[in-house]
Amino acid sequence: MAQKNKIQAILLILILVVPPILYFLFREISHPIFLTVPYQYHVSETGDSLAFELDSLPGTYIDGTPISFASHEGNILLIDFFSLKDTLRTTVLHGNLERVYDNIKDAGYIQMLSINTADTLNSELLEYAEKYESYGDAWQILWMDSAAVRNTGVDQLGIEEFSKWYEFMEKEGKFPEFTSQTIALVDKAGKVRQYFVATDLGQIKRINEDLRALTVLEYPNELRSNREMREVGSEE
Repeated sequence: MAQKNKIQAILLILILVVPPILYFLFREISHPIFLTVPYQYHVSETGDSLAFELDSLPGTYIDGTPISFASHEGNILLIDFFSLKDTLRTTVLHGNLERVYDNIKDAGYIQMLSINTADTLNSELLEYAEKYESYGDAWQILWMDSAAVRNTGVDQLGIEEFSKWYEFMEKEGKFPEFTSQTIALVDKAGKVRQYFVATDLGQIKRINEDLRALTVLEYPNELRSNREMREVGSEE
């Protein structure tokens, strides 16, 4: 009899204790902790730390018209630089970015800008850009001359890889087109938040994580809007 009562007591404890434990465990798993995305800073002449900031896009669209910076303001931007002469690195770069595109294509407030670094806006680039036309505003191919590429990559985005590249090329006295391994993440205020290595799949995964973090922690209204749009679409 005592053994039976002991077993019943154990069962009662399990019934009372196990469900709450499972509930709190499931809640923690269902609500991941999002880490804030840091800013990328440079030190000014006065000693102040200032975030790198994108305030212009001095280039052209594929059709040759000047880039409208205003049409990209207020969006989260992922910016990369590429050359069609660097076939392997560009293939890897844009192949990995397709993994990101699949997650952002319906967001509406995230844009991917791939900037070509060739000397001229040529027919080869126009042909390459055709396969990205279906991506619409979510992924656009742009072109900048060498001076504009340098201004955007070094002065505005503060990409260290660019600085080293141009420092080396100045000694050579030439500035050939190139593909950068660095992808820059720019927030809706134009501030540079993070850099990623395009050839590292772990870094590509981190892009998706940082985009979710920005949305959840800093732009919850966009997240709510997307959710409502999906619910309306499912009802239709």
